[in-house]
Amino acid sequence: YSFALSRADARKQAIINEANAIGTAFLRADLAPEPSRTELRVALRDYAQSRVAHQATTGTRANLQKTLARSLEIQSELWPLTSRMVKGGYSGPISALIVQSINEVIDMHTVRYAVSQDRLPGAVFGMMLFIAAASLFITGFSASTQGRFKRWRLVFLSLVLAAVITVITDFDRGRSGLVRLSQQSIIDLIQDMNAELSKK
Repeated sequence: YSFALSRADARKQAIINEANAIGTAFLRADLAPEPSRTELRVALRDYAQSRVAHQATTGTRANLQKTLARSLEIQSELWPLTSRMVKGGYSGPISALIVQSINEVIDMHTVRYAVSQDRLPGAVFGMMLFIAAASLFITGFSASTQGRFKRWRLVFLSLVLAAVITVITDFDRGRSGLVRLSQQSIIDLIQDMNAELSKK
């Protein structure tokens, strides 16, 4: 349980960190001169939209690859825009901050993808099923040899073990099941970005 929960927490934190990185880059891009300012901010908004992972867009392997390809396509536009800004003569401390922010946005993609692929190893899952089966067998055998076998107790223990295993596998999936990773930090960021861009 701890094994799966720690990975779920890492995936959750990666989403929050990525939202923070994109938000910081968006704010710093406002310091750039036109047309780089608008180009960078629009590209960052589009990139943030591509980073929202829903069950409909990532439920299958094919959909996940398609979503990642779209996200990487938009991401590939960020560095040329940044490079064009610097080569256009806009350099200095503020330019360096913008470049650093764009780098962090690009790096966070790798971090988030890595933690999303860090799943419960098959050996651990198999050991968990073995322990559950062994617990049921020993409990049932012990109760029957002592003449105190109660069917409802074994059923109750089975339900508890099944519930624990279900929760563990649910934590391990992230984008589907009962316990899903919240995308709200990125969704809120996109709304703020749209509001800012609409003012211009």
